[in-house]
Amino acid sequence: MYKPVLASHNGWEINKHHAAMTQANDYSDTDFTATDTATQKYAITKTLTDSSGVDDVKFALILDSETTIEICLTPKDDYAVEISAYLDGGNINMAVKNGNNYTVSIGNISAHELGKTHTLEITTKYPDADSDSFTVTISALSYVQSAIHDDDDMKRAVTSLYRYYESTMTYRNNRPNIYSN
Repeated sequence: MYKPVLASHNGWEINKHHAAMTQANDYSDTDFTATDTATQKYAITKTLTDSSGVDDVKFALILDSETTIEICLTPKDDYAVEISAYLDGGNINMAVKNGNNYTVSIGNISAHELGKTHTLEITTKYPDADSDSFTVTISALSYVQSAIHDDDDMKRAVTSLYRYYESTMTYRNNRPNIYSN
């Protein structure tokens, strides 16, 4: 039987019913600053132009049965624009119209891929006009970077998420070879 390295590193108590993460001490401002510094390289970047017809790009991180980044594109007022999206160099990722907004989802993100950067090429098309495009570069940890400046509850939540990612990567990089004798 191998030691549950990830659980041990995080101070989880594991029994046959569940795994619970216990927190011995509350996070301090030093922890929040360290998370902010460590995640700056993951900050969302976007090359949004005035001619794109898109007024705003917002995003959220959905932690459900699978981790998903949801990107919401808000067209400018009175712009009849169709939006399409291409993910990571060509895979079509349909932009779904939701009211006046469009949503693009990047789903099925594994714990060890929270830091993986995705490039989303957004193309807008006006009726009887040329198209325009812009790029959004994002990862799941972009949300950590954006939310680390929020209230203390959110700071604690995203710091925990970042520490989970770090612990996952530590485990992944140091896991024992279960196939060796």
